[in-house]
Amino acid sequence: MPIMERRAASFRDLAGPRLLPVQSEPMPRNRTAETFYLSLSILAAGLPAVAVADETAEATVPQAPGEEPAAPSAASPAAAPPSEAPAAPQAQEEASPAPSVRHSVARVVSAGRVGSGVLLPGGEEVLCLLPTVQIGGPIAVLLGNGHSSNAVITATHRDLQLAVLKLETRATAEAAPTLAESGPELGDPVRVVGHGGSLGGDDQSLEASKLASFSELWAHIAAIPAGSAGGPAAGFLLDRRAGPQDLGAPVFNSDGEVVGLVVELLDDAAGRTRALSTPELREFIAGKRSTRPYRRPHHLQTWGGTGIALHNRPSHLAALVTLGFRAVLFDRLRIEPWFEVDLGTRTALTDAETGDISRPRDFWWSLETGLHIGYRIPLHREGNRNYFVPLAGFRLGWNRFQHSVEEISSLCGKGGLNCEHSLERSLDRESSFRAGFELGMDLRHNAMRIGYRIFLDPTNLQAHSMHRLVLTFDGVPLPVQIGDSN
Repeated sequence: MPIMERRAASFRDLAGPRLLPVQSEPMPRNRTAETFYLSLSILAAGLPAVAVADETAEATVPQAPGEEPAAPSAASPAAAPPSEAPAAPQAQEEASPAPSVRHSVARVVSAGRVGSGVLLPGGEEVLCLLPTVQIGGPIAVLLGNGHSSNAVITATHRDLQLAVLKLETRATAEAAPTLAESGPELGDPVRVVGHGGSLGGDDQSLEASKLASFSELWAHIAAIPAGSAGGPAAGFLLDRRAGPQDLGAPVFNSDGEVVGLVVELLDDAAGRTRALSTPELREFIAGKRSTRPYRRPHHLQTWGGTGIALHNRPSHLAALVTLGFRAVLFDRLRIEPWFEVDLGTRTALTDAETGDISRPRDFWWSLETGLHIGYRIPLHREGNRNYFVPLAGFRLGWNRFQHSVEEISSLCGKGGLNCEHSLERSLDRESSFRAGFELGMDLRHNAMRIGYRIFLDPTNLQAHSMHRLVLTFDGVPLPVQIGDSN
């Protein structure tokens, strides 16, 4: 055989998955060929195994020049029966790989809120955090394997802040993970798999969010409460901080079992993450499911802010401080009683014919109260909570206008002699009571609202109007937030 053919055959035999039979006859020593083959063997050992293209070709053993090729022995793979050769590849095709852990991770979106969750055994339900879905709106679920479905709430746990969602379209049971029988140990390596969160905003941010979807965060167990000191739902701490939209994401151990669920991000604990362990969740997961539709939550909260008031006829300008209390029903209907203090000034009154000032500029203050009824219209994009709230109501106000009046009085004797002059100051006050209807609108972004109000006096619609621009913040000045007030 020519030397080039022998070298090619040798490389194929070294790189292929088959082993050559041991050569029984001694070969003539050719040091140059041995050195070349030894170098080629070292290079081939560092390369990945490459399957032989021609499975039926016989293995060729390099021979010295002038020698006849050796007959294949019984141990040679070429001598094996044709039916036994494909046995290994067939076994590999029949063994289906285990699904990835991310197939069980859920991306939960409800009324602009975005969170994570995990598919429960059976493929019909998803476990997530209650704050993500308790707004009561439509719920969309996307699994890591691409399965998407709408869902409804069938169970809630107020103390643990958990919810169970039932999928309208069932997922494959193979995608569901195994829930660990016991929690993790201190120092165990784990990974948090969440959808990565939604950045919101423009299309470029949404594309970046898709790239981060169902990403993995590797961490270690940093702390576990000892005994019952941490309470019945203490869970454990991770030494890494997950993303804000990864709340509700499952925590997997090295065997791919779910050992916990992310429930809180701790900013004041060196950037750590708190998770509930699986044994703490088992009782809730195995509990009863409700057949009634989930009722949207009601909530109560305070709000406060400041703004400016513009009036005409007579012209007024004032700064205002307003405080209110909001009661929300079914997360849409809003009833807001409020109280307001206005401090400002009123322009001077001038005689149109003579141009004389009949009333100087004065100080104006007002105490007002009222009630607004609004309806929330969402303007959100995914991950944001922006609302447009039209409102209507009434306003009652008690107004006080006052300005100083200075007069010089003279007292003279007979003949106009010995006159005494004195400056007398008095306070000219004017009080009035105001009542009427008020219309307005609020644009809300998270806890901040920018509002506009217009007052309509039913007795003098054309001659009198009041305009207000108000900036308010939820939870100010008293952080009273009861229910779903986020």
